[in-house]
Amino acid sequence: MPCPGRPISSLWAVLLFLCSSTWTDSRAQTPTIDSLRRAVASGPQELKTKASTLYKLSREFWDHDLDSAFAVADELLSFSQDSNYSTGRGHAYSSMGVVRWYQGNCPDAQHYNELALKAHLSVDPQRSTDVAGSYHNLGLVHDDQGNYPEALKYYLEAMKVYEAAGFSDGVAQERSAIAVIHFNQKDLPAALAENRKALVIREASNDEWGLTETYSNLGITYVAMGNYDSALVWYDKALALRRLIDDQQGLAVSFNNYGDLYTLQGRYAEALVTFEKALAINEQLGYKKSMADVRLNMGKLFDNMGDATGIAPEGVGSATCLGGGRHGLRAHGIGGTLQHMGATGRS
Repeated sequence: MPCPGRPISSLWAVLLFLCSSTWTDSRAQTPTIDSLRRAVASGPQELKTKASTLYKLSREFWDHDLDSAFAVADELLSFSQDSNYSTGRGHAYSSMGVVRWYQGNCPDAQHYNELALKAHLSVDPQRSTDVAGSYHNLGLVHDDQGNYPEALKYYLEAMKVYEAAGFSDGVAQERSAIAVIHFNQKDLPAALAENRKALVIREASNDEWGLTETYSNLGITYVAMGNYDSALVWYDKALALRRLIDDQQGLAVSFNNYGDLYTLQGRYAEALVTFEKALAINEQLGYKKSMADVRLNMGKLFDNMGDATGIAPEGVGSATCLGGGRHGLRAHGIGGTLQHMGATGRS
């Protein structure tokens, strides 16, 4: 069954692969995807190089075609099993888990991430950043299912690894993740404090992808506190940076957040426009969980419009997940979409 109710970003033999692989005819076309496809089809390569290329290609498809992302991960898994390459297996399972999570299938997402953790621990029992990524992704899945103590356990394990490695962006990621737990448990001051800790780290490292997430999360928290003016400041910062770095899913998050805020302010026409923008992007990307988030918020909008104008809330599906999407889970219960980066996301 799908998740009941928000990425998660990792740090991220010689065999030939046929050009007729299941993903080669995908509709997704970007310079990066085309370059990685050519690299995969170029002929025999050293084991680690081939595995790394497949992993990068699978991850690149996350923003464009989830079925192709899973198919490439499956090829990586077969390649790694044939080569007895545990790191490749771990990356394949991790990408599979991310795809299933985006698609709202928490049981499969948990299963694949547990397999990824096992594979990475077999390579480095001392807990490499790959291990930390698996801990984080398992935290995402448990968070999504409302199992906050288990989620917090995994986030703290990931943070220990990142702190030991001196990887500040990973520490910020876990701070952001823990903020979502506080938010979901209605501890808004604690959520605000963790988000501000993440902000300091990400500003120091100029982590643009992480900053979009933190800006968005600060806005969401201020909305929950009823401080709409401050929320709008952070939403505007998130939207501007997402446009600059061409983060399509992030743009969908921003539009969904604006729609929620406009609904609360009674700006119904503007809310509908922004929700429709968010839904269109998520439909194109195939992010079912994020689509469910938007539809849930649209349902709240139509309820309000019905109160004001008599318009019936028709055709809005209910969310199948508590949260959803990259770069991490979306907090549920207050309309907007809090997020934190998935540990197998962008490096």
